[in-house]
Amino acid sequence: MVYRDRIRMLHVLKRKRNIALEILSALVILVISQACSKDDDLPLEMADGNRITLSNNEIVYYSNESDFLHSYMSIFPCKYSFISNNNGPYLQDESYSIEGYDDRFIGYWEKAKFGDWIKKYGLEPNKVFYCATIKYVSYMPIPLSGEEYIPVMPLDNMGYSPWTSNRSFDIDYSNQYPKYIFYTCFRYIGYNDKLAGVYIDLPLTNKLIWNFTVKK
Repeated sequence: MVYRDRIRMLHVLKRKRNIALEILSALVILVISQACSKDDDLPLEMADGNRITLSNNEIVYYSNESDFLHSYMSIFPCKYSFISNNNGPYLQDESYSIEGYDDRFIGYWEKAKFGDWIKKYGLEPNKVFYCATIKYVSYMPIPLSGEEYIPVMPLDNMGYSPWTSNRSFDIDYSNQYPKYIFYTCFRYIGYNDKLAGVYIDLPLTNKLIWNFTVKK
């Protein structure tokens, strides 16, 4: 029990540290973007009619896939619906798997170029693409008193979360509803240099599977 509590505390500390770093990075991006001309803040209308706003006007070059996958930003405005069929009950020390998601959000758009690794996804290296972070969310009921949700392996069908460099999901609590929020982040290649849709989530997965247990 003491060992598990220590591991849980380490996860909490890592999560708080990485979230603090993301907030700092977001503030830096905000300062840089405000220093640019006002035209950079204007929405761009893509070929499908969607309008996006770039976080800054720089072109980021990703020479390898790992750098691209781990450059996500999980902190951006999300209007949670809190509508879900995940009603439980979820019992202590039992393991569960939930497929799919309740909401998806896209934020932190940027212009990017890629190295030769992008060819395996049918795209051209050294071309400009409009990319973002895509955040998948599942809403969960509050467990019984004193219990917590804990992600468990395997998590190969997930994206990434702020407290780990491995594929996983993070868990937030919202006082607004209240609900627990499972979320995982993918990188999203949305559009090419012609503003035409590409619509690729990376890392690739056939479906989201949230594996978790409930612990006291």
